[in-house]
Amino acid sequence: MLTEPVILHRAFGAEAFHLPIEYALPVVLALLLLPLWPGCMGLTSLLRQAMSKGRGGKLGMILEMRSALASDNLAERRMAMKTLWCFAYIGLLAGAWIAYAAMLGYLTRSARILTNPSKTAVRLPACTRCGWDRDTPR
Repeated sequence: MLTEPVILHRAFGAEAFHLPIEYALPVVLALLLLPLWPGCMGLTSLLRQAMSKGRGGKLGMILEMRSALASDNLAERRMAMKTLWCFAYIGLLAGAWIAYAAMLGYLTRSARILTNPSKTAVRLPACTRCGWDRDTPR
């Protein structure tokens, strides 16, 4: 989805940091997803520990996290905190993406079209590289 220039330019514009968006987006995504690494490692450790005790599924993971947070073992608490970090960071990324989409108006576009279609016509410049025009219907 993010490899098509038309989709990239519609979502993020033609340039970012004085570079074409096709070159800047992979670097930005790598920097955004890098903090998930410790959280994923904590999550895999938690799941491995839960499975070794015979607890499977979401309930087993929740029970194992509860016991790891209450444990006196520092390694188990660290593992549980990394897992909580993973869930919190995923929630933060999802919230930021929803806020970005709302800021651009993608979340309310259908409501605007249903209520008053004449107010949705906004003239925006076309992309010079791929020729995509925001006002051209697809």
